Amino acid sequence: AGPFTAAQVDAGRTAYIDHCMMCHGAKLQGLGEAQKLVGKDFVDLWGHDTVAELYTSVRVEMPQNDPGSLSDEMYLNLAAFLLHANGAKTGTAPLTEGSAVKIETIVNGGPSADVAAGLKSAK
Repeated sequence: AGPFTAAQVDAGRTAYIDHCMMCHGAKLQGLGEAQKLVGKDFVDLWGHDTVAELYTSVRVEMPQNDPGSLSDEMYLNLAAFLLHANGAKTGTAPLTEGSAVKIETIVNGGPSADVAAGLKSAK
């Protein structure tokens, strides 16, 4: 199981739709110059890093037009959603800022069923 909960994935999905989808796409495919966030590209880029390093990078660099503008909890939820989107299974313990789990040990590149179908904004 992954180092995050289903509730974090659900909250992260909502945060992704609201703050990330306009650049990274409904299937996390990356639009324009925005990075692809699912599949081999994600695993190649992040596989050797820890979940904590992913969280920190997203918190420091995103959203591109206003980095660090979301809450720490929202960034944790976004990291959980990205792991879920790449095939990591939910667990019972919530994701924390210091998670030392290596990403390559929990993901398979996905995409998860919700991402493969394309995310939809509730707006």
